[in-house]
Amino acid sequence: MGCVNKVRSALEGVEGVSKAAVSMPDSAVVTAKSSVSDKDLVKAVKDAGFGASVTK
Repeated sequence: MGCVNKVRSALEGVEGVSKAAVSMPDSAVVTAKSSVSDKDLVKAVKDAGFGASVTK
């Protein structure tokens, strides 16, 4: 599985995320319920072995 798919799968594995569009090397757009925190998303990406931060 490539990097894009790993990150997308990690994000879509977060409860409440309905869609993640990943564009390497440095961006993703996530559609999620308001109950999903930035912290949850960053943790999912980091747990998948990648760096992550939030830009609003």
